[in-house]
Amino acid sequence: SASLLHRLANEGKWNRASDTLNWLVSQGFQHDVHHIKMVNGACARDQQWLHAFVFLTRASCISLSIDNPGYNTVISACGKSGEWPKALELLTKVGNPTLK
Repeated sequence: SASLLHRLANEGKWNRASDTLNWLVSQGFQHDVHHIKMVNGACARDQQWLHAFVFLTRASCISLSIDNPGYNTVISACGKSGEWPKALELLTKVGNPTLK
C-alpha cells in the first residue's frame, strides 16, 4: 500500500496518489507524515497548490508534525501557482516552535 503510494507520487500522478491515500485511510490504513509528504510532493510538481495545502492541513488536524522540507514543498507549490498569500501564511507557520 505504501509502495503503491510511493510509486504514484514519484510518477507525478498526484490525483491518483491523493485518491489512493484517501482510500487507504478509509480502509483503516495508519498513515503518517511521510505518506502526506509523498502526495504533497506530487501535488507540488504539478502545481496543485490547493491539494497540497489540504493534505498539509490534514496532517495538522491529526497531530502529525510536518518538518521544514514538508512545508517548503507546499510553499513552493503555492508560489509557483501565484498563491503568495497562502505561501506567506505557511511561512509564518514554519517559525512555530512545535515544528520538528
